[in-house]
Amino acid sequence: MVGEGDPYSAREVRKVLQLPVTASLAWDPDAAAVFAKGAKAPKKFDSSPLVRSLRAAQTAITATVTANRADLTLQPVGSSR
Repeated sequence: MVGEGDPYSAREVRKVLQLPVTASLAWDPDAAAVFAKGAKAPKKFDSSPLVRSLRAAQTAITATVTANRADLTLQPVGSSR
C-alpha cells in the first residue's frame, strides 16, 4: 500500500521494489486525523477520499489474500511443497 504520489507513484514503488502494490491511499489529512489523533470526524467523513480509498484497499487486499490463499498456508517445518 502506498500514498499515491506522496512522494512516489504506485508504479515507481512497484518498479523499484519489484513487488506488487495492492492499493493506494488518498492524501486526506482531515480524515486521517480521526484515525491518528482521535479528532472529530469532518462532515461527509464516510465518503471522504481517505475512507473511500481504505474501503478499496480492504477489497483489494481481501481479493489478493483469497487468490493466494494456498501460497499463504503455513507448511509444517521440514515438509516440502
